[in-house]
Amino acid sequence: MSETKFNELCNLEPNRFDWKIKVRIIRLWRGVSKKGEIFKGFNIILLDNRNNRMHAFVPANSADKLEPNITIGKVCVIRKFTVQEYKIEDKFRCLRNNAQLIFSNETQIKDIEDDGKSIEHNAFDFYDHSELMELTKQTTYLVDVVGIIKFYQPLADLVNKRGNPQKQVKFTITNGRSSVNVTFWDAFAEKFQEQMNQVSEKPVIVIIANSRVGLWNDQVDISSFGEPVFSQQIYVVDKNRELELLKVEAIKRLGKDYIMREVCTHVTIKSIEETQKWYSTVCTDCEQEIELEAYKWFCLNCNRILPYPDKKFHITAVASDKTSTFQLSLGDQPTRAVLQKRAVQLLK
Repeated sequence: MSETKFNELCNLEPNRFDWKIKVRIIRLWRGVSKKGEIFKGFNIILLDNRNNRMHAFVPANSADKLEPNITIGKVCVIRKFTVQEYKIEDKFRCLRNNAQLIFSNETQIKDIEDDGKSIEHNAFDFYDHSELMELTKQTTYLVDVVGIIKFYQPLADLVNKRGNPQKQVKFTITNGRSSVNVTFWDAFAEKFQEQMNQVSEKPVIVIIANSRVGLWNDQVDISSFGEPVFSQQIYVVDKNRELELLKVEAIKRLGKDYIMREVCTHVTIKSIEETQKWYSTVCTDCEQEIELEAYKWFCLNCNRILPYPDKKFHITAVASDKTSTFQLSLGDQPTRAVLQKRAVQLLK
């Protein structure tokens, strides 16, 4: 089937039902009530070939019919669903999108052949540990974090302030520069302890997707959100390719075999291009740069107006070593890592 026959996730909008998407299902989980009861309806995260992600919800009355057709990691074609915009009061969104998909008994899901290349196997939106304190002030979004486990406190029993028994696992994760506390409760804590009991190699690197950011004793504390779902060592590389350290002049001579291949170089930044903007205004869905039209931010790719677009670093610099000089583009992630801030924070 031709890729042109499928709609991209970033182009989906309300008021239509005849969408057809080709996606990989990368996550599935259920919500949990305050009493610890797992809901019948469930959530999934979809990923398309442009690395767009979208959250889809399967209501309880459609769960029995659709769940047998849903397998994490599979590529499938999905038809006949609705696109529902989030309300302002909606909390704990797993993605920074303006809408989610709602499936029904009419939704069709069909597995198709997977070439293993056209759609990535997973995707995350990691936040640096230094950005998490700011996120404790909001309840709109969940976040993805990653780190090395330190100071692990095994499963323990306790009684909460209401006099109810609970189970708890506590540990710290570090990114090498800073550390963040993590607390898992009850069923999630028990499942996580089971996973840790199987660990045979250290250090343990953990990715916590869709986590809730809170405060405890004036410190950031990450907690789980939803049903406990775990994956261990999803992808393992048998042999790492050695990262080559090259001079600038050698990099300029590299051929087509090095397209999209990473190399390393040691340079000195000589200057920053001050005549160009140091940030880009981007769509919160597809993350493409957007334009201001009639005093409104408009994404041509998603065909929508964005009242609150995102800002990402885009700095142009001149760098050199002893062999040559070249122009260097510093993207959002490396700049955030150095400054410990997001672009939007510098604009406030």
